[in-house]
Amino acid sequence: MPYCKYCHREITRFDSDICPHCGGKKPLEDNYRTMDVTQTLSGVKLEGELYRSKSRKTFALLCCLAGYAGAHSFYLGKNLRGAIELLASALIIGGLGSLLYFAAAKSFLCYLIPALLVVLFYVAAGVFYLFNGQSLKDGHGELLR
Repeated sequence: MPYCKYCHREITRFDSDICPHCGGKKPLEDNYRTMDVTQTLSGVKLEGELYRSKSRKTFALLCCLAGYAGAHSFYLGKNLRGAIELLASALIIGGLGSLLYFAAAKSFLCYLIPALLVVLFYVAAGVFYLFNGQSLKDGHGELLR
C-alpha cells in the first residue's frame, strides 16, 4: 500500500487525487512503490507437544492382566492410586494368606486363594470398565478414547 507524502498514512492507490486523512492534493508521488507484505515463515515450532489421550481398551487390558499391581492406574498417570492398589493387593494376599496358612493347613496354596480373589476382582473391574459407558479420565483430566 502506498503512503501519503504529506501525513505519511497508508492510503490506497485509488486515493491518488486527495488524501482521505489529511486532505492533501496529489498525495502520491509519481514513483511510489508498494511494500511487499508477504514473507516466508520458517516452520512454526510448538513449545510443547500435543497431548494424546489414553485408550480405554489398553486401560481395561492392563486392569485385567496386571490390575493387582496397579498398572492401569500408573498408565493413566494416577501414580498415588496405583501405589495404593499395589500395596492393598500385597496386604490382602499376604494377610489373608498368612491367616489361612496359620489357621488352616500349612501349605503354600493358602496364599493362592487370596491371590486368585484379587486377580478375579481386577479382571471383573477391567471387563466393567471396558463395557461400561462411564466416562473415565486420565491424570491430566482428559477423557479416555
